[in-house]
Amino acid sequence: MKNGRRRRFYQRAELPQPSSRIHYDHEDEDAVVNRISLYLCTFTLAVSGGAVFLLPFSIISNEILLSFPKNYYIQWLNGSLIHGLWNLVSLFSNLCLFVLMPFAYFFLESEGFAGSKKVR
Repeated sequence: MKNGRRRRFYQRAELPQPSSRIHYDHEDEDAVVNRISLYLCTFTLAVSGGAVFLLPFSIISNEILLSFPKNYYIQWLNGSLIHGLWNLVSLFSNLCLFVLMPFAYFFLESEGFAGSKKVR
């Protein structure tokens, strides 16, 4: 579309023209705090999901290794891989439980309720 037709289209549809959009240089502080807390809780949920699914994965991989000990395509599925995954899940679970979740909670509570006056 040319500029004239585009302008007429926006006037007929009563939509704001693209050049008249308002750009905010800063976001609302409450939105930033909520987004940070949401990301931390989402990461914690992903770690806990990994911990839940790692137990059946390790059981199934052990059974596959016992059933096909000499199979070339199953050689990557060894005990050190499962042990390493358990170590990583344990590390991240402790990190989430004792560091990230308390930080997210207290960070969210430090901003106060939505719409409350902030004393500065």
